[in-house]
Formats: sequence, C-alpha cells, structure tokens
Amino acid sequence: MHIQIFDRDTTRLKAILSTVSRAAERITTSITVEGISDSQTLTQAGIFSCPTICIDGKVFAAGYIPSETEAARWFSRLGIASTGPHAYTCICGQCMPRFLP
Repeated sequence: MHIQIFDRDTTRLKAILSTVSRAAERITTSITVEGISDSQTLTQAGIFSCPTICIDGKVFAAGYIPSETEAARWFSRLGIASTGPHAYTCICGQCMPRFLP
C-alpha cells in the first residue's frame, strides 16, 4: 500500500506525515508513506486542494488535516487489520472480535 500526502506547507506536511505514519504502524500490511511538497509535482498530479491524501491513487482526504483515528478508519474501510490497542470490539461481550466501523 502506498500513501501520498500532498501539501505546499512543509510544516503542516510533516505533521500529517507523523499522524498517518502512527496510524500505519498498527497495520500488519506493508505501507509506505510519502510526503510531496513540490509545486510542479502537485500540479502534474492534479492537486488543487491542500492537503490531499491519496491511498493507492485514490483521494481519501482533501482540504483538511485528518486525525489519527480517521486515518485508522481508512485502513479498516480498505479491509486491513489493525494490531494496535482498540483494534477489535467484541460482539458478544466475550471473545468474538470484529473490525470497528
């Protein structure tokens, strides 16, 4: 899985990289996170709203800074299991795990 974060503001880009990377650390799948701030690359990619976050070429967020919880939800929506705390909830109150929505 490849995550691209596009933003012209390098300080904000570093903060978003940190947030998304923390969420990705809990994932069992190999994930690469890339920050892109070059204006020419943003234009070529068709990015008009900053920041924009793409996962495998699909836009997941544009124009706002996502929280770590929201980034974790993207992974669960993609069907990727999280191994961190609160990764599962129990349906029956005992041991039957399921993914959080």
